[in-house]
Order: sequence, then structure tokens, then C-alpha cells
Amino acid sequence: MIAQRSRRPPVEPLSARVLRYRIARGYSPRDLASAAGVWPGAIRRLESGRPVDKRLLSPLAGALGVPLCRLVCGEHSCAQRACVPASRLDPGPELPRRRGSGGLGFTTPLHRTGASANVWPCTEPETPRKRRGQSLGLQQRRDRRRKSSGMGQARKHHYVSQFYLKRFTANPSKPRLFVVDIIERKTFTADPKNVAFEKDFHTIDVSGQPSDVVEKMLARIEGDVAEAFKRIVNSCSLSNENDRAQLLHFATILLVNNPAQRAIMNALVTLLMTTSGREQASDPATFTAHVQEMIATGGMPPDTDIEELRRSLLTENFDISMGTASHLNVGLNNVPDLLPYLLDRKWHIYRAVEGHFVTSDRPVSLMWADPSRTGPVGLGLRDTRVLFPLSSTIAIYGGFELTNDVIELALDKVAAVNARTILNATRQVYARESDFMYALQHNGGPRDGSALLSDQYVVRRAERANGDALAAAKSQVRVVSGADPKVLDWLPHEELF
Repeated sequence: MIAQRSRRPPVEPLSARVLRYRIARGYSPRDLASAAGVWPGAIRRLESGRPVDKRLLSPLAGALGVPLCRLVCGEHSCAQRACVPASRLDPGPELPRRRGSGGLGFTTPLHRTGASANVWPCTEPETPRKRRGQSLGLQQRRDRRRKSSGMGQARKHHYVSQFYLKRFTANPSKPRLFVVDIIERKTFTADPKNVAFEKDFHTIDVSGQPSDVVEKMLARIEGDVAEAFKRIVNSCSLSNENDRAQLLHFATILLVNNPAQRAIMNALVTLLMTTSGREQASDPATFTAHVQEMIATGGMPPDTDIEELRRSLLTENFDISMGTASHLNVGLNNVPDLLPYLLDRKWHIYRAVEGHFVTSDRPVSLMWADPSRTGPVGLGLRDTRVLFPLSSTIAIYGGFELTNDVIELALDKVAAVNARTILNATRQVYARESDFMYALQHNGGPRDGSALLSDQYVVRRAERANGDALAAAKSQVRVVSGADPKVLDWLPHEELF
């Protein structure tokens, strides 16, 4: 009788583990290299599976905020793997937020133990070193001069990256986009640098942080993902796990960081604050006691007219807006929680053999697979689909129930993909040329892009989306059923094919 070997679960390679920890903590390879005191090339070599000097693992674990054994061996019980006895494990201090993140970092508990030197100890990792040859005092002086002068800070912040938009132009070296502005009802050509931006969209006012720290962080992420984009589009493949993870991390940022999302969040805050304020103001005695307590603790001015405030809450309408730092804190801190819902999907890669794909100022679309299904749609729900055009010739379409495949699309199918992208736009659609095609159910077949502004269905939807953020907030979507609401999309959806 032949003894059967028990199958062991697949072991996550070190390269994939480093990439997962890096993305979960919001680092680009350059950020991680700087925090660990190593060269960026070493991080890229490690994540691509090539050999590196093992001495960099200890400072790398410190920068990632994980025990060294967990970085090397993966998720496990130290007692089972005999790293250290279980009795010697105890929770250690919490890692402070990463310097330079503008209050947008993540915290991870560490472990402390007294393991012997012949095992991978679950010890608190080494403090990251400065990069060789770098003078901390000199760098601080440069930062102070730059901050005091206000020089070198870009204020034209793109919420859809320029490198991405260039992939929808006919000549990337002299990029020009054909732009359809649905709200203004006009078309024009423009350089990618002059569309999909807002002034100071990422500028923050946080004590101890440069005002452009978020913009620079996102620029570094875009610089890294641009190379992954190039490889994916050229190979028409998502087989490289590192490139796939960087692409989907970028898609998650696009999903949560855009003007439409902020409008919904502002409307939601207004709705909640107004409802709460009116409920409190409806009881004069309770409201008066509450305001008097706030005056006593310095929360409100001492000359506050309590009765006038109560009357205003009951009779007037208010428009409450979150600050930029609050929007960024909510959106970007949700990225690590949302990313797994994209990583767990299987993806169809669509290649246009006729016509070309378009994109928009909100390029990542979330929809139900069943076109007859309505109501809030969640990123973590089954039977949902995510559409993301990558270039004028490549788009990806993901779902939990799909299988990984490459599909060539003729003109009618390309038109159906374009229609879904157009319906998700906030106000602008971007194309390589004016001759793109789109096809909605009421069109009766593909239509030329020149007819888009005369399509009343498309125009009314865009106007409704721009003019009624409060209705959008009320129909907020959920990441998973029963979870805290995370607003991502609010338009009804149509299945592609």
C-alpha cells in the first residue's frame, strides 16, 4: 500500500509577500526604499523574484512594520514553525504612522520577544537607516526653504493621470485628445495635461506636513505604475502578478479619488448633519443644555444666540463640505480595504480589432452583471463587474465568476464597451479621434461619437449625476452586504454583452 502524501497549501513567494505589504501600507517602491535605507532597484529586484542581499530584509521589515519572521516565512503561528515558543510572544508597541504621509499612513502592531539567534526572531525590526550619503540636516534645510518660498509646488492636480490619458491619443509624443464635454455640450481637442484636473485637488493644510505631500506621493505611485501599464498593454496579459497588483492598486485610487466621489461625500455629510441637528433642535430644553455645555467647554463662542441657532437649524438649509485633507484621509485610507475586491476577481482582457476604446473623467466603472438588477452596487458583492479601459486598444472587465481570458472585439462590441464608459463619466469623455463608436440599448445599434451630444439620454444622465449629489448619497453603495457604506457609484447600469 502506497502512503499518500498530504498536499500542502501553496506557499506565497517572498516577492509577492513584499509587494502585498508594500501596497497595503501605501508605499511606492521609492517610498519603501527611502524608509528602509536601501536603493529602489533592490526593491524592484526583490518584487520581481530575483536574488538580493538578504541583509536588506531586516530594515525592510522595519519599514513595512512587520516582524522579520513574518516577512520571510509568511503568515503563520510562530509556535508551529518553531520560530519561538508561543509563551514568549506578547504584543509590542504600535508602529507610529509613516513620516511624510500627511496623516494618511497605516499602523500595524509589532511583536517583541527574546528569541535566540539561530531562528528568525519575531523581534521588533531595526529602525530604518538614512540612505548613504544623505545629510538629514541639509535635506531639512532644503525642505524649509522650499516651504517658505512656496516654489516648486504644482497646483494643477490631475485626478486622472496624464500618463494614462496619453494611451488614448494617436501620437503619445505629441498627445492630443478628442474631448466631449457632455455638460457644456461642446467638443474640442486638448493636451492631456489640460483636462481631468482641479486646482489644489490634493493640497492639504496639516501641521508639520508640506501642502503638496499627497500630490508628490501620488506622482511617485503613477511613475511606478506607468511601467506596469506599458508591459500589460504591450503583452495583452495580466500574468505578471506584480504588474497586475500595481495596475489594480491604481484602479482603486481612481475609484475613490475623484470630484464625483467628493460631491457625494459632501452631500452625505450635509444630509447626516442636517438630520442630526434638526432632531436635536426639535427639543428646546435638550438643545439648550447641549449648546450651553459646548459653550462652557470652548466648542462654541460665548455670545452664541441659542434660540436663533435652534430656529435656523429647523427652518434653513445648509451646505456642509469636508476639507480636502478629510476627503483624502477617507478615500486613500480605504484603498487597502478595497484593493482585495479587485485582486480576487478574474479578468477578461478585451482587445479592439476594429474601432477604438474611449475613457472618461471617471474611468473605472462598477456595475451589476444582470442588466435588469437595480439598486446600490457593491465592490465586494458577487455578480458585479468592473470595467477599466487601459488604452485605445485594450480594456479589462473583471468579475468573481469569470475566468481569465483574452477576447478580441469587433466594432459592435467595442461600441458596447464605450457606452458603459460614457455612462460612467461625470462630464467629459476622452477619445483618440472623433470617429469613435458607442451603442446603448435605445440606440438600436452602434452610433458615431459625433452624435453623442444629441443623445438626450446620455445628456440627461450626466446632468442628473452632476446636479443631484444628494440623491446619489441617499442611494450609496456598499462594499459588502451589511458593511459600512463606501460610496463608489450611483448610476443604474446596463450589461455589456
